[in-house]
Amino acid sequence: MNRIGKQAKGPAMIKRLGILIIYDPDGIADDYIFYLLEAIKKTVSRLAVVCNGEMQPDSIERLKACADYTFIRENKGFDCGAFKDVLINLIGWDEVYEYDELVMLNDTCYGPLFPLEEVFDAMTQRSCDYWAITRGGATFIDFGNGSRLWPEHIQPYFWVVRPNMLKSMDFRRFWDELEDQETYHEAIKGYEMHIVPFFSALGYEEAVYIDSNAFFDDTPERNFNYTLFDSYRLITQSHCPFVKRKVFTMEDEMLRYNSGETARRTLDYIKSQTEYPENLIWKHLIRLCDINVLRSSLHLDYVFPSAARIYSQISHKKRTAVFAHLYYPDLVELCLTYIKRVPNDIDVIITTNGEENRRKIIECFAKSGRENYRVIEPENRGREISALLVACKDLLMEYEYLCFVHDKKSSGGVPYMTVGRSFMDLLWENSVKSSEYIENVLACFEHNPLLGFLSPPSPYMSFYFSVCTRSWLTNFEGTSRLAERLKLKCKMSPLHYPFALGTAFWCRTAALRTLFEHGFQYEDFCPEPMPVDNSISHAIERIFPYVAQHEGYYSGVMMTDEYASLYAVNFQYMLNFLIFYKLTKFCIGEFADTTGINMNSLMQFCIKYKKIYVYGAGECAAKCMYFFREEISQFMGYIVSDDRKAENRLMNDPIFELSEITPCDDEGIIVALNLANEREVFPELKKRGFKNFISFLGSKK
Repeated sequence: MNRIGKQAKGPAMIKRLGILIIYDPDGIADDYIFYLLEAIKKTVSRLAVVCNGEMQPDSIERLKACADYTFIRENKGFDCGAFKDVLINLIGWDEVYEYDELVMLNDTCYGPLFPLEEVFDAMTQRSCDYWAITRGGATFIDFGNGSRLWPEHIQPYFWVVRPNMLKSMDFRRFWDELEDQETYHEAIKGYEMHIVPFFSALGYEEAVYIDSNAFFDDTPERNFNYTLFDSYRLITQSHCPFVKRKVFTMEDEMLRYNSGETARRTLDYIKSQTEYPENLIWKHLIRLCDINVLRSSLHLDYVFPSAARIYSQISHKKRTAVFAHLYYPDLVELCLTYIKRVPNDIDVIITTNGEENRRKIIECFAKSGRENYRVIEPENRGREISALLVACKDLLMEYEYLCFVHDKKSSGGVPYMTVGRSFMDLLWENSVKSSEYIENVLACFEHNPLLGFLSPPSPYMSFYFSVCTRSWLTNFEGTSRLAERLKLKCKMSPLHYPFALGTAFWCRTAALRTLFEHGFQYEDFCPEPMPVDNSISHAIERIFPYVAQHEGYYSGVMMTDEYASLYAVNFQYMLNFLIFYKLTKFCIGEFADTTGINMNSLMQFCIKYKKIYVYGAGECAAKCMYFFREEISQFMGYIVSDDRKAENRLMNDPIFELSEITPCDDEGIIVALNLANEREVFPELKKRGFKNFISFLGSKK
């Protein structure tokens, strides 16, 4: 094949066609898409945008205004199906051949972080038939039929085809022969992994912008997707113009490859060292992601010093108030010692009942000389939450920032009075520890304009250990109903537990506007005695971050430096104990071994099917029951293959041979076998008419 003239034209003379594929589950094209469009338009002659699936009318109009072509197609075949459709049907080869180069990209990245002109200028110096930004290393991958070694490959989230290949029958044949891809793994295998072998066999040469060798290991088993898990080094050292969206939502995988620092450092670098608007990333993540996933992936826990200010110059001249509900007479003086620490330019509003409480509060403020305070007496129904949302409802939106905190004692289910005191200490220390601490919290809001809500950390002492690790308890349905009542657009799942408990917080009032302006009445709340769970008060306690998400803000956790030290040591102690006494017997060598289990999908499976069998009766089945016994409504027993039953019972539960079980719509099977045995069992289950089954290890059927 003649290699002369692969890049004969200068950059300004090259006529390029760009094709961008976008998909959004809500049919919304976020602002990061339009930033990408404007950047790519500087490097192409004409631009086509292809939407996989329906889009909302306002998004369509914005796309039409930016692109030369806008196509809406059925969400079928992933990116490769859309590219094929455009090249063959929507634009057609005759028009495609009018261009010198074809630029194909999708919306799975944020960027460009650096000018794309620099990328194209650099690649004009490279002799090749097609090129991409990054290359994936040779590695072992199991696409459902056994792990095998896959060679190096370009990553086609952004790739460019030059005229030698673009106008060849080989390129056309590649797309003609490309089969419809029905699953994500099929798309990876049949498209991404197929590009380089197909064209290399025909003599075409590829290149990549990034020196990917810096991220590869000589041992294929040690290679991984560095665009996700080494993104900080990729953009800081290699000047990669794109960062994958998944970088900021990979909570299940992050601890396999590092300490989880990569995502947050990547975001901080983008904010401080590039011209890319960081808020484009936040706005997209806030709209689409579960807030608890964001908190884990981006480590949205803020530690503030209590004896020093973080910023040398702090200007929070916005109206701010601390709201406090004081109910118990014997705790009023303790609470007032904290309130005295509130800076004098911050208003104080206290809700309380009884003349004795009122007298102590007024005397305290008289001695301190504070004049900007109010004392409000709420009705005795709904406790601290109604005091805030009903008694103070006309005051809340007068402020731009507010803090809410309340006194607390042990409830009837708490074994020791010290537990209640410790919970109250946690709320007050991490809300109004000192004037410096308060200034630091406000400075954090000022420096992070999309931060909407901060709460103290959840308690883990005593019985709260189990409460906070399963913090929905029986309140998910009630909180969901409240979200519907408030007409919230948020991502709420029973599989991700809320991190804000205790109803103490600092907030940007705009982030809680929907809640504050809803117009709650005392009659909305339960009369005394308050139920221990599953009331509207318990729903409101958990809904604050979801309201912030609806308003376009993210949430996090705040704590003092003292509490950060306390929690770090406590968590390490608890983790060491659980690993040593509970997890080592299951041969779990790293935390990723627990997330490698198909955790979220299995939880959903156990919710969907009330009657569950476990296929297997060995170590894998035992591990499955250890993790999921409590999630299964009705455990039917274990299944083994025909003629394999050695015992009739295992751990007091029955064992059945497969032939003894018939498919039922309301029954599910968790296949808890090693990968080799799974591959034998899956076809047999399908052959016998079973449809409701799932792999414990996350394999594809």
